[in-house]
Amino acid sequence: MTPLVADLRRAARGEVLEQVPLAPRTSVRVGGPARLWVKPQGPPALVEVLRVLSGASVGWISLGGGANTIVGDRGVDGAVLRLAQDFAIEEVEEAGDHVVVTLGAGAPIARFLSLAKEQRGVGVAWAAGIPGTV
Repeated sequence: MTPLVADLRRAARGEVLEQVPLAPRTSVRVGGPARLWVKPQGPPALVEVLRVLSGASVGWISLGGGANTIVGDRGVDGAVLRLAQDFAIEEVEEAGDHVVVTLGAGAPIARFLSLAKEQRGVGVAWAAGIPGTV
């Protein structure tokens, strides 16, 4: 195990893998591997992971559910941060004549639509046909 991977495991408090095939993790099932696959356990762990990556000058991208995501055959020469259930923040706040719906990274778009509908949300119908996550 490299020192970078060890540092990422401590920071993420979750899954950290090397050379992970990305094709099975996207809806279109194509693409090469990620140099690093990191699944941080919540926002505080994500902050630490980003500090480690920045200190090591390693680039990163985030991935929700992988819907409509195309990865090149060469993969990602950096870290792929999988943001999922550990980011399941949901807040609905009335703000005068409107409502603010806040969801965590990786939340399904369907959940956003459901919360908006409960609040009689208008102007969100455009998102109804989009697969994936926030």
